Amino acid sequence: MIMNYRNASAGAGLLLAGAALFSVTVFSVPMSGADKPGDAARGRDTFSSNCSACHNADSTEVLVGPGLQGLFKRANLANKKKVTDANVMELINKGSPVGMPGFEDGLSGQERADVLAYLKTL
Repeated sequence: MIMNYRNASAGAGLLLAGAALFSVTVFSVPMSGADKPGDAARGRDTFSSNCSACHNADSTEVLVGPGLQGLFKRANLANKKKVTDANVMELINKGSPVGMPGFEDGLSGQERADVLAYLKTL
């Protein structure tokens, strides 16, 4: 069997391009379950109703949980994980072992995405 390396190379390139497109599509889906990007203004309202009893938004001072001012400018979260969308969303969804409840069942995916968008503005 004679192999045409030019066609094989082109096929490999298409396969690689398809894999890259698949990974961008699959891994860019937000962990919140939201259908659209978060809205910071709506997130502020959701935060006020669900989070502000335990977290300050306008300072780093601990209330019950850590103050969240400048959260996305920090290197690490209180649990020592890097501050990323995924790690913050994991805390919103699952809570923490030191007392924060998870909101995966209490808030819709869109509400959680809105809170994440709001936290980025602090």
